[in-house]
Amino acid sequence: MRKKTFASKAAALLALAVLATGVAACGGSGGSGASGGKSASGGLPDGPAETIELYRSNCLVCHGPDLSGNMGPSTDLTKVGARLDRDAIRQRIVEGGGSMPAFGDKLSAEDIDALTDWLAAQN
Repeated sequence: MRKKTFASKAAALLALAVLATGVAACGGSGGSGASGGKSASGGLPDGPAETIELYRSNCLVCHGPDLSGNMGPSTDLTKVGARLDRDAIRQRIVEGGGSMPAFGDKLSAEDIDALTDWLAAQN
């Protein structure tokens, strides 16, 4: 379970607004069904529904609806598992770094582990 704070609720609302705008601008997710490992919605790689929702609620605004990054190359998470090991990914989520805020006090250990495992599999 993650801790609910005003900031996380505001971030989730903003993430939903960004996602809705992106879907409207692109005409929906569309496609032929051949997603190349991407889920049918949002262009994210397949993963547990709870983990995908965690990403959408906490990460999408900066890292994009398809992991490619919304704020420059440093926010691109495509193939992050090939660049960073699991421990490095987890540390970055917990402690933040650069322009990324720390999420160690915003997410539960279980949520952090779920995001870490999913991101580490992106290679």
